[in-house]
Amino acid sequence: MKFLRASYALSAIASLVPGTVGNSSATANKIFVTSQSGTDVIVEYQSTDGSGAVQVTQNDLPGSSGATTSLDFVDMDGDGDLDLIRGGFDGAVWIHINDGSDNFPANDMITLPSTGDARYYSIHGVDVDNDGDIDIVGTSDNRGAWLWLNEGGNTFAAGTQFSSVANSMYISAAADFNGDGYIDFIVGNQNWKPQVFINNGSGGYPSSYDLNDSLKSRAVSACDFNQDGHMDVVVNYSDNQNNRVYLNSGQNTNTPAFNREYLPHNNGGSEARSNGCADLDGDGYPDVVIADATRSQVYLNEGAANPGSFPSKSDLFTSDAQSWVIALGDLDGDGDIDVYSADRIGPRNIYLNNGDGTFGSSQSFFNAGDSFAGAFMYTTASELASASPTASPSKTPTSSPSKAPTGSPQTASPTKTQTGSPTQGPSPVAAGGVADSLSASSSAAADSLYFPDWTMSNGGCKTGGGQPPYMTLDPSTWMLASLDECCARYYSWMLDDCKGASGAAPSGLWYPDWAGDDDTCKDDGSEPSYMALNPDTWMYSSKQECCEANYGWMLNECLGSSAGSTNEWYMDWDVFKCKQDCVDTGPSCGGRAQSWDQLFETRSACCAEMAAWNPTDCLVD
Repeated sequence: MKFLRASYALSAIASLVPGTVGNSSATANKIFVTSQSGTDVIVEYQSTDGSGAVQVTQNDLPGSSGATTSLDFVDMDGDGDLDLIRGGFDGAVWIHINDGSDNFPANDMITLPSTGDARYYSIHGVDVDNDGDIDIVGTSDNRGAWLWLNEGGNTFAAGTQFSSVANSMYISAAADFNGDGYIDFIVGNQNWKPQVFINNGSGGYPSSYDLNDSLKSRAVSACDFNQDGHMDVVVNYSDNQNNRVYLNSGQNTNTPAFNREYLPHNNGGSEARSNGCADLDGDGYPDVVIADATRSQVYLNEGAANPGSFPSKSDLFTSDAQSWVIALGDLDGDGDIDVYSADRIGPRNIYLNNGDGTFGSSQSFFNAGDSFAGAFMYTTASELASASPTASPSKTPTSSPSKAPTGSPQTASPTKTQTGSPTQGPSPVAAGGVADSLSASSSAAADSLYFPDWTMSNGGCKTGGGQPPYMTLDPSTWMLASLDECCARYYSWMLDDCKGASGAAPSGLWYPDWAGDDDTCKDDGSEPSYMALNPDTWMYSSKQECCEANYGWMLNECLGSSAGSTNEWYMDWDVFKCKQDCVDTGPSCGGRAQSWDQLFETRSACCAEMAAWNPTDCLVD
């Protein structure tokens, strides 16, 4: 099963987490829409009528007062629902805490220490130092890039500037680009070249390098376009240039390389302002949407035939329509990714996906004030809306949550090297023959200590000699007196493995087995150390709870044989008939309902609601 991420140019991505589906009781998706001159607005999907027109409601976001320039959703307090981060003018950053029902009361809002007159066009909630809580990074167009470290309990240190480049740092992408388990950044640079910032292993970004030689990039989004396990990026450019995709070569170094692929359209005198990536046509490979000052564009990935290639362009809408903001998500709950687009002034528009990566006409709502940002709360709606969809729902949501949530170690473990230490260590022979000059006494003393063996593929600490010479020369920096101390310093995320222990006895709690291949929850006591150390955050008292929290889009598969059928009725969109949720072989039995199927007590109720245009045929097998 491939797991994709919908990336928003003006909202989070990624965390390493491909996907932003959270645990919520909400019944419909929401778009958060900003207004420079007034209160930000929450637009909630209600239904799609017979003509295809979308019906929404809109309400003010409590505590917002305009000047919002970027948005991100992430679980800041570890309670399983998505909280909201807003970046704005005058160095302002706010955190709105979710009350558990996808509401954001004004009295539960955190204001971060201001950073002066910065305007944050990207804001990211990510765990940059892998300490288990969410830090915040913002990139601005006039004051560079800033980092707020979470000191625990959502108390933040003053922001620190890790790039002082003025009037250049625009929309950025956050992901692990070099595979060491730490969040890196690639930042659009309006007046120069896009910059790559690689995490130094302690949440710092001491330097950057150019992604390529082209000037005037503005927006960056990250997706794994060729599904090779390495995060790639799409970058917007202006001034008679083609926009580009950069495919990650997969080098686990401090300067990962990217191979450039031109998208087949020159912007001419127009300006490409933002972008997003997600699987638009359901083939399992992320596609690209570009917001443009003239006419926004869609580029479909060739997929399995030629992954990461985008041979042709189509227009999002056939008429010229300026766009400043692009956001991607499933608004109407039909299983495919829709597009939200807005210019800085003028109406906000939604384009519903036809299911194949083509889109219907624009539908406008909420026209008030300049718009700098917009974001879906969920990539896919937490539940399907009750109204009959205009197209048959996909059996599988276009985007599903990542196996690893923000802030947890990913498929690649956190970096094995201490902050500032070289991956391989200094050369064994330094100038003047240092290696040859090591005294027997210093070597013998060091040989009794424990050191991190970074040559091992799975990590670990060793003693008895064999450490690199630079450790022997400076044992107080690199070496520890006991195995426990060495493992705690260098391999805290895999403590039991490092110490050669099997972990604690099974606790009876259930955990999501993201490392396995069967997409389920287990209670065998083999949970990773970071879960065992934080059971309130990661573990559950029942398999049902664990599956609902972590595999809600494929609940039945996760529960396996432990889940029983309900014998209620649901719409089978393949045959346009209501079928029974059961495992029998009779003509009315449709097999197990999926977690996103709406259930009814009777067949007639199902047909009346889901096939009102032809209830008679719906009732007949």
